[in-house]
Amino acid sequence: MTSKASKIQLLALSALISGFLLMPDPVLSAKRQILPDYKAEKYSKITEVEMVTGELKKIKVGFYNRGGYNWRRTNKNYISLYAYNPKNRKSVFYNSKWINQKQPAKLKDSLVGPNSLGYFEIYLQAPKKPGVYKETFAIAAENKIWVPGGQFELTITVKERELTDVDDGSGGTEIEPPLSSTEDAPTPPAPPPTDLQAVRLSKMEPLVLKPNEEKTVSVLYMNVGKPAWKKRALILNNIVVATTGGAAASFTTPDWISPDKILQFDTGEVKSGQTEIYSIPLKAPATYGIYTIHFQLVVNDETIEGGGLDLPITVTDDGSLVAPTADIVPPDIMKEPKIKIGLYTTENPIEFISESFYKATDANGQDFGLIAAGEKASISFNEETGLYTLVLPAKTVETTSSIRIVPIQESSIFILANYNNRPRWNLDLNDNQFRGGLEVRYAPTGYLWVINDLLMEDYLKGLAEANNVSPPEFLKALMTAARSYANYHLNNPIKHQAGGFILDSENDQVYRGYGQEKRAPNIAAAVEATRGMIVTYKSEPVVTPFFGRSSGRTLSFKEVWGVNKPWLVSVKTPYDKGYKRWGHGVGLSAQDAIGRAKRGANWDDILKYYYRGTELQNMY
Repeated sequence: MTSKASKIQLLALSALISGFLLMPDPVLSAKRQILPDYKAEKYSKITEVEMVTGELKKIKVGFYNRGGYNWRRTNKNYISLYAYNPKNRKSVFYNSKWINQKQPAKLKDSLVGPNSLGYFEIYLQAPKKPGVYKETFAIAAENKIWVPGGQFELTITVKERELTDVDDGSGGTEIEPPLSSTEDAPTPPAPPPTDLQAVRLSKMEPLVLKPNEEKTVSVLYMNVGKPAWKKRALILNNIVVATTGGAAASFTTPDWISPDKILQFDTGEVKSGQTEIYSIPLKAPATYGIYTIHFQLVVNDETIEGGGLDLPITVTDDGSLVAPTADIVPPDIMKEPKIKIGLYTTENPIEFISESFYKATDANGQDFGLIAAGEKASISFNEETGLYTLVLPAKTVETTSSIRIVPIQESSIFILANYNNRPRWNLDLNDNQFRGGLEVRYAPTGYLWVINDLLMEDYLKGLAEANNVSPPEFLKALMTAARSYANYHLNNPIKHQAGGFILDSENDQVYRGYGQEKRAPNIAAAVEATRGMIVTYKSEPVVTPFFGRSSGRTLSFKEVWGVNKPWLVSVKTPYDKGYKRWGHGVGLSAQDAIGRAKRGANWDDILKYYYRGTELQNMY
């Protein structure tokens, strides 16, 4: 969990958008120092440009972020270029594509992390007088600093336009094309049009049954492939048992065709685009248990893509055995919650690529149609008109309501093709894949937010708050603290209410999505091992901050934020002794907790040490 300030900066927002000029040069101020957190290194080798009089030419210049701060296109300290040497002057190459006469361009990318490469696009309008010009530009963090290493000079030779030269005014001459932000996120190939494919349109809620209780559930499938479905069957793959009172894990009824086949249709057909509903009769075992039943749709004697179905079932105790105290969850709290995570802000269209079937809607529920696996969609917003534009493969729609792209099956994966989200420790990676759904929403604060709407456990698996090789008991403790923190804010949605989401992907808990989940299987396993568990105080969910390390003791909540919270008091952290505090200092210290785990402490004991007087409760 980071302690950085929130992305949303309300103060001076209107001034920033209009191109507010930099404060006095920090280099010349005796009371201000150049911050080491800002540093740039030029990547592009452009030094000379040739133009003809009156020509409009676009150049692209790349710089590495060699500092410790993220570079952003839209925030209080947004990154842009200014004409320099002397600074704050009108350039002779100014044109209408500049922000103002002194400021040619903002950072092209929404976010450029440390050691990542970002670009600026500069439009140059050649003056009417031929000659050799020297033009200097410099990178600035608005209202803060001229970025060291961010100056560069161009020698621009302007020749007299010949009569044969025709300028259509389109500009766009690529002096140095940038690396494509989508190169490491290639479009997944669309499935062959002849493949058998299904989409499950009905949502399957977890069941709670009494012993021997009979229940029929229905599932609706759509044929989204090209061939017609002729022979259809629904089969039982297996039953996963989490907890059982000893009864055989069987849900068969006399209506089943066989112990592993629920139903079969050999007549009629389901054509492409048509739907068919299947009824599944079930009979619960005689004693309690927690199960997940895996079904599979088989069409034309082939296992069909998208035809899988997982049905969680809890069978309550019949009184013949002692009822479990932690495993059987009351029906009213069994549903796993979803959480909205603010990924980033942007001024550019959002490019969406699905890896499975999604449905596009607006916030009012208006259905715009399906997006098939491998298809692209884009979303943009016009501040002047207040309209969202959704471009689908088959049509384009406009609406005043925010756009949502919802998975047909939960935990599906999508790609944000033009999102550059590279971890500083490996620039070859781009964390632009996410589970769940997408929402694009313009907030009253003046930002267009890209929001990931997903299941809580999927969110936790995408957190980058720990090392995958950390002790398992520490990982369980940390993921439970992270779940508790997220759950608290889910039930108290104040922090980012204006943005329309619950937590920020960077400034609350560091969330990197599906890429992190793939890289960190041990963290994902810790999430599964503690599924649904949260920290409570006097049976109420509580906030559970955590941080990197202390200097020998944690700080109380009151010491840092001025309010007393009895479970967040100062405790000794012997495994941190001798170090300098890293983070806010409240709650679980990661380094100290790792030390405890290495010496045999269980994850629940670790949590109860830092969060005093608390208990653990299964939320779902």
